[in-house]
Amino acid sequence: MKQLLKKHSFLVYLLFAFLISWSGWLVLVFTNTEPGFFNPWKLFAAFGPSLAGLFVISIHSGKKGLRKLWQSLTHFRVHWQWYLISLAAPPALMLASLGIHILFGGKGLMFNDPAELYRVIPVFLLVFFFSVLGEEIGWRGFALPWLQKRFNALSSSLILGLIWAVWHLPLFWIPGDFHQQLSIVWFILQTVSITILYTWVFNSTGGNLLLILLLHTSSNTAFGVLPMLPETDGDSSRPAWILNILLIITAVIVILINGPKTLAAKKLDTSPQENLR
Repeated sequence: MKQLLKKHSFLVYLLFAFLISWSGWLVLVFTNTEPGFFNPWKLFAAFGPSLAGLFVISIHSGKKGLRKLWQSLTHFRVHWQWYLISLAAPPALMLASLGIHILFGGKGLMFNDPAELYRVIPVFLLVFFFSVLGEEIGWRGFALPWLQKRFNALSSSLILGLIWAVWHLPLFWIPGDFHQQLSIVWFILQTVSITILYTWVFNSTGGNLLLILLLHTSSNTAFGVLPMLPETDGDSSRPAWILNILLIITAVIVILINGPKTLAAKKLDTSPQENLR
């Protein structure tokens, strides 16, 4: 049985990740429940990819694989530029999108009370521990290294990006979820683009999972705080589409500069990615 799981580890991972997450989300869909942030079904679903990733890594590589995963999560000694990119690039791109939107006659930034911007910090922490941590141990901790053993970095990113987008689909039918304000086409394009950029950061830092957690958290926090969604900008979806265009352009630039084979800015020790070798 264990050998069978090892042989089909990627399929087993996908099965468990989708089974855990979709079972939780579909409960909310079929009961027509609008969940709060700490709804148990929502939290259970959010941790599907990471729970599946931990299970498959433990089966495939045992303690050695789990130890290397922990190292990639706790490797702090990375050049400061990657921390800057991970934390500042998402809000910078969104602010640029809003700036272009304003140039075309859109509304400017609107906050109820600028003094409440301190809430960005607790929101960031909540997103980090109760959302992003539930995903990235699976997506970038297991799935991306597994794919990159078999395909180049760009192909791996395209495959993972499409899988990641499909994984989110039930959210479009959960009452009150912000995904309902977005086009599925927009979401697929956005997810594939950011997956390429995540791979660039991951490979350029030797498979540093901590930076991916920060990048993902910064992106989700900024998207929730800044008026990117239709309901926060007079029902206009233009800021979100401008953001998508900027993400696609950025992803294309990364591919052209670094090449599709590795998408890495420079050769570094890639030992954190050795989980499955």
